[in-house]
Amino acid sequence: MKEYSIGLEVFQRGVSYDPRSDAVVRVQDTLLRKKLAAYYAEEGVNDPIILDLPKGHYVASFHVRTGEADDKS
Repeated sequence: MKEYSIGLEVFQRGVSYDPRSDAVVRVQDTLLRKKLAAYYAEEGVNDPIILDLPKGHYVASFHVRTGEADDKS
């Protein structure tokens, strides 16, 4: 998944969208990572499945929590 595609499809930026001058995807991605970290640090601390959005990527991954080392918050 590419930043440009997300800008077009999710944020409806249009074909003239330039990710270099419009940081909406990166900004929202950063906010989502922070919200996920806060969730897994608090109410999701015991969730057996962790959703991760690795920095530099726009594809989520899921993994089973095996211990505290898995908590990426």
